[in-house]
Amino acid sequence: MGTELRIVIFGTRWSGKSSSGNTILGAPKFECGRVRTLQCEVRCGTVSERCLTIVDVPGWSHFPITETSEASKQQFKLSLTKCLPGPHACLLVIPLDMAFTKKQGQYVQEHLSLLGDRVWKHVVVLFTCWDYLENKTTIDDHIKSEGEALQKVLEKCNYRFQVFDNKRNTNPGQVDELLTKIEELVKMNAGEIYKADEKILQSIAEKRKLAAERASLRKIENDKQRERQRQLLRELEQDQPIADLRVVLLGSRHVGKSSTLNTILGEKVHESGKRTASTVMHEGHMGQTPVKVVDTPGWWRSFNVKNTTERMKQEIMRSVFFCRPGPHVFLLVIDTEASFTELQRDAVESHLRLLGEDLWRHVIVMFARGDWLREETIEEHIEAEGAALTDLVNKCGNRYHVLDNRSMGDGTQVTELLQKMKELVAVNRQDFFRCDEKVFQAIEEKRSLMRQRSRAKTGEIMTQRQKITRRPLSDIHLVLLGQKTVGKSASGNTILCQGLLPTCFNTKCQYATADVVGRKIVVVDTPGWSKYYKDFTLEQDKEIVRGLTLCPPGPNAFLLVLPSDMAFTTQQQRALEEHMALFGEDIWKFTLVVFTYGDQLGDQTIDEHIMMESPALQRLVERCGNRYHVLNNKSKSESSQVPALLEKIEEMVALNEGQHYSPNMMEINQRVEEKFTKREISVCLERKWREREVEMRKEFRDYLSDLQADLRGPKGSGLHTPDMTLQPKPAKQDRWRKPRSVLTLVKQSKRTEKVERKIIQKIHSIETELQKSDLPGSKLNHSLDFLWPSMSGSIRTSSSEPRISELSQRPEPKGKFREVLSWLSTMKIQNEDLPTLNYSQATSGYQSNLSDVFSEENSHCKN
Repeated sequence: MGTELRIVIFGTRWSGKSSSGNTILGAPKFECGRVRTLQCEVRCGTVSERCLTIVDVPGWSHFPITETSEASKQQFKLSLTKCLPGPHACLLVIPLDMAFTKKQGQYVQEHLSLLGDRVWKHVVVLFTCWDYLENKTTIDDHIKSEGEALQKVLEKCNYRFQVFDNKRNTNPGQVDELLTKIEELVKMNAGEIYKADEKILQSIAEKRKLAAERASLRKIENDKQRERQRQLLRELEQDQPIADLRVVLLGSRHVGKSSTLNTILGEKVHESGKRTASTVMHEGHMGQTPVKVVDTPGWWRSFNVKNTTERMKQEIMRSVFFCRPGPHVFLLVIDTEASFTELQRDAVESHLRLLGEDLWRHVIVMFARGDWLREETIEEHIEAEGAALTDLVNKCGNRYHVLDNRSMGDGTQVTELLQKMKELVAVNRQDFFRCDEKVFQAIEEKRSLMRQRSRAKTGEIMTQRQKITRRPLSDIHLVLLGQKTVGKSASGNTILCQGLLPTCFNTKCQYATADVVGRKIVVVDTPGWSKYYKDFTLEQDKEIVRGLTLCPPGPNAFLLVLPSDMAFTTQQQRALEEHMALFGEDIWKFTLVVFTYGDQLGDQTIDEHIMMESPALQRLVERCGNRYHVLNNKSKSESSQVPALLEKIEEMVALNEGQHYSPNMMEINQRVEEKFTKREISVCLERKWREREVEMRKEFRDYLSDLQADLRGPKGSGLHTPDMTLQPKPAKQDRWRKPRSVLTLVKQSKRTEKVERKIIQKIHSIETELQKSDLPGSKLNHSLDFLWPSMSGSIRTSSSEPRISELSQRPEPKGKFREVLSWLSTMKIQNEDLPTLNYSQATSGYQSNLSDVFSEENSHCKN
C-alpha cells in the first residue's frame, strides 16, 4: 500500500477548487462548472501509488468575513474533521486570471484565521488558470507584479506554491510535482497532521445545540400559530373566500427578488441576474388563485436609507400603488447564503419605514436560495445568525418561508407559500395595506416639478453648448478620478471599447490606450479614495496625483466618476473636495462629471436625477461648468454614449483654448504633504482637547460631590430630615396641625432632597460621559463615543446609543474648534513640525504652550 495523503482544498468561489480536485485525482469525481459546492465533499482515489483523500470545501465570497453566514463559518471550521484524524496539507486556491488585491489578501487571512494560526504550517498555495498567463509571463514575475498582498500570503506559508492548468492539463507532471511538495511538507512537519482545535469544535457543538433548542421552540410556536391561523382561514373562507392576492416584493440587491418572482408565478417573467431598475407589476396565478406581484428595485445591502437616491426611495413608496387598493402581503426577501448583521437589519428597517409602521403586520420574511441551507432547517439558520435576524423575524410576527429558486418545478414550496399568505390575510380579516393617495399625489407632483426644472436647465445648457465652436481632436488624454467601487475602471473600458483596464481594487495607477471613433484615446485610471476620513493615506494620495505624469504633456480632461444609484452624501462630498483640492483650483475648468450605473436610472433622465438629488450634487455639477455625462457600462451595444462623451470633452477643450492641464507637480506634492501634516496636528489637538474637557468634567463632578456633602451636612445637623418621633406630641385639639417649626424643617428637607437628586443625576451624567472618553484605560464602544470638543458650549450629552447607520459617519467637531484648526493650518511649521502657541494670561486667564503637548503626543500621532 502506498503513501496516504489527506488534503483539504479551500479558496474563494469560482476559483477552481473542484476542478483542481478532479485534476489531482485524474477523474471527474467532483461536480464542477456551473454548479457551486454547497457543502464539504470527500472523494478518494489512488494516484502514483499514493492513496489520496480530498475534501472540497465550499468557497467564501469576495467580501469580508462579516458577510459570511454563521453556518458557512462553522462548516469551514469542521472541514478538518472530514478526513480524520486530520489533513496533511491544505491547498489554498488562487486563480491567476483575477488580481489579488490587498482586500483579497485580507479576506484570505480572515477566513484562515477561523482554523487558527497553526494552519499556515500546512498550507500550499495552488495557482489555477495557468492558461491565462502562459506565454505572457512567468509565475515568479506574476507574483512580483501582484504586489505586497500576494507576497504576504506566500510568506505566511513559506513560499510553497504550485501552478495548475485544469482546462487543458497540458502538463502531465503538475500533479506529481504537487504531491511531491506535499510529501516534503509532511517531512518538514515531522509527519504532523493538522487537527482541529478541540475548543473550536466544542464551541461549535455548543452553539449548534443552543441554536437547535431555540429553533425547536420557534418551530413549535410557529406550528401553534399557524394552526390558529388555519382555523381563522377556514372560518373566513366559509363566509367570504379570498378571490385574489396582491403581493409586493421588497429587499436589497442581489438577494433573489426577481428569481422569487419567477418561482411564485411559475414562469420566467424576469431575467435572473438583471437588476430591477423600476417598480413593475406582473400578473399570474398561484394554483387557482389570481395574483398580482409587484417587483421593486433593491437597496444596497449594508447601507441605510440615507445612502439611497430619491428616485429609488420614491420607487419603493410607489410600489403599493401598483396594486390598488393596496397589497395584502409584503414579501421581505432575505438571502440565506450571506450573514445578516445589525447593518443589514438597519438597512431593512430604515427602507421599510418609508411605507409606515402599519406595514409590519402584513410582512412575511422570504428566505431565498434555500438550497444553500444544506441540511440545516430554516429555524436553525434564523437562530444561528443571531439577534439581528431573530428580532427581525419576531417583528414580522414569526412569519417566514424558505424558497429554493433553482427548483421552479417544485410546486409544493409555492403551494405552502400561498397557504401562508392566505393565513396572513385571514389574521388581518382581509384588511390590506391602505394606500394613502395623498402620498402618491405628492410624489407625482414632485416628479412633475423636477421634470419641468430639469427641462429648463437642460435648455440652458444646450444654449451654452451651441455657442462653443468644437474642434475634433486626434489625441485625447483622460484621467479618471473618484471614490472606490464607483465604476472608474469599467468606465475606462467603455470609453476604450475594450477591456484593457483591470476592474478590481487598484492601488496603483493603470494606463491604457486605444483608437476610438477616429481618435487616439489615452486613459489613466487612478486608485479610488475612501469616503472615510480615517482611511485616507499619504501613499494613496501620492499615487492619485501621480496619474498626471502618465499622460504627458498632461490630461485634456478629468472624468470625475459618480454612481447614479447612490445618494451623494455630505461624507462623500467632503472626501471628494479634499482630494480634488490637491490638484489646485484650476482643475474644475478641466473636469467633467461621469455618472455610472446608467441602467439603474429607469425612465429617469440624468438631468432629472441631478435635479432630484441633494443641492450638494447640483453645486458640484455647476462647479464643473454643468458638464456631465451618463454611462451604462453594462451595455456595450449603446454605440452613441462614447462619441457623445468625446464631443463634450472636445467642447471643454475648446473652452480651455486647447490647453492641457499641466500644473507644477512640486506644488501638488507639497499640498499632499501639507494635508497629512495638518491632519496630524488635528489629531493631536483633538486628543489634547478631549483630555482637557475630561479634566474639566472631573473637576465639576468633584465640585458637585462636595456640594452634595455640604447639603447633607454632618450627621445630626439640622439639614437632615427631622425624626418625627422625637417631636413633642401636640395637644389633642391641635393634633391636625403640625408645629410651625416642624413644617419649616420638612419643607426645607424636601427642597434639599430635590436639589440633591438633581446633583446626583448630573454626577451620573458626567460619569457616563467620562466612561465614553477616549483616554487610556477607558473603553470605547464605537467611534461616536468620543467627547467631541465645542468651544461654543455644545456638548454631546445624549446617553442613548447611536444607530448603526451613524457608525460609519465621522462627526465634525463643533463650534470654534474647526476655526482653530483652520487658523493652525495657515501657520508655518518649524522646529520639527511642532507649533508653539503662547496665549496671554491677561486675556485668556491661563497660559498654554502646545509645544509640550506635541512633544508628548508626537510618537502617538506618527504611529
